[in-house]
Amino acid sequence: MLAVFNIDYQKNRDLLLSLLNNCLSRSKESPEDEVCDSDLLSFVTNLYWRGDTGLLEPLLRIAESRRDVIGDIGTFYADLLDRRGIIVLNAMRELSDDKQQFVCRLADADDLSMNPPKRDRIIAFLRRAKGATATQCLRGFGSSSR
Repeated sequence: MLAVFNIDYQKNRDLLLSLLNNCLSRSKESPEDEVCDSDLLSFVTNLYWRGDTGLLEPLLRIAESRRDVIGDIGTFYADLLDRRGIIVLNAMRELSDDKQQFVCRLADADDLSMNPPKRDRIIAFLRRAKGATATQCLRGFGSSSR
């Protein structure tokens, strides 16, 4: 919360990222604690939406299926694609093709599959955007997006 209130922002932001990365590096069988849960991810995504665009790259890189740590990060990815499509596609270029598809698969599974108008809007955007990253993202949505 200190970072949200701009108290020692850089220090507290970096602490949140470090905690998130440490949580993801632990084995899935690690004992649960009060740090490694979806609240931690919520703090980091909150900082992104408040204007810390430097968090986009690390937030995209953490795409994985560790629900114990990152909860439903796909909702964040879906909002990114919907609200900042060009920015997120440009940032995703740095990811492997598999990771690009996985980001979009998570967006679809956690949010878009339950929100057809939003899903249709993003698929239309990706088709217009063209390019390799948009194509990989569409592949992440599965056969119904082609």
